[in-house]
Amino acid sequence: MLVKKEWLKYIVVLLASAVVILIVLAATMNSRKPDKPAPDSTGAPSIETEPASSELPEETSSETEPETEEPTTETETETEPETEAPTETETFPPAPETTEPVGIVTVSDVAFIGDSRTVFLGSATVNGVSGSRLLPDSRLFAKYGGTLTDQEVKDHARAAGESGAKKAVFWLGVNDVQVNPNRGSSMEFLANFQNVVAEFLKVNRTSEIYILSVVSTSPEEKDYYEEQDENVRKYNEELKAYAERMGYHYIDLEPIYMGDASFLPDHIHFTDEYNRRLVTFLKNQVGFTE
Repeated sequence: MLVKKEWLKYIVVLLASAVVILIVLAATMNSRKPDKPAPDSTGAPSIETEPASSELPEETSSETEPETEEPTTETETETEPETEAPTETETFPPAPETTEPVGIVTVSDVAFIGDSRTVFLGSATVNGVSGSRLLPDSRLFAKYGGTLTDQEVKDHARAAGESGAKKAVFWLGVNDVQVNPNRGSSMEFLANFQNVVAEFLKVNRTSEIYILSVVSTSPEEKDYYEEQDENVRKYNEELKAYAERMGYHYIDLEPIYMGDASFLPDHIHFTDEYNRRLVTFLKNQVGFTE
């Protein structure tokens, strides 16, 4: 019986504790029920504040991205004019050289150095033959019968250089074909030609040099010899190579040659018609005006 009483006590205690637990649970449930409507009214802003707080870092992160991009673009735009500035300064110095006007070269800027064929381009009258009056005598530095070894021809070349000519035209050699005892040597001919040009260059090293080809005399000329045309051809080959080597201008007169119709009755000097063709040709080739 005692054992039964003890079990009954335990049962009563368990039931009492169960009742207490139920009362506590009911109390807690009742305390939670008024909390539920509160978040309904106040929970909305709390719910909004959560995404707001999550959105704020996103906005700040998106704002920081353009902020990092802007300085890069600014530095790029700052470096671009810096790279353009030296290119402008580099291209500026040569501009005056290419755009600077050369100016018009007139016949007064040109010196013609030669023999009697050059003399007859002016107004001189020699042996009853008058010149063509196509060029001013003041620009003709020539001697009738002059050769490449003639000191007076060299003096004329120096005087042409002293005249301040911008362009110098050398037309010599026909007399050397006739009187040179070693006329078959084109190398000797060239050496003598170079000596005349050197006299000009001693006093004028800025002028452009033009070398005209030697024109042989007509076969009807009394001193004409069988190998004359062949020697003239070799002379002209040496003159052309010399001009190319020195950076001078070589002008071949073959395009204006008219055969026997080019010559006066002496078969050496040229007619007025040929001389007019020659001067017109030189104006185009040398580049000068009246």
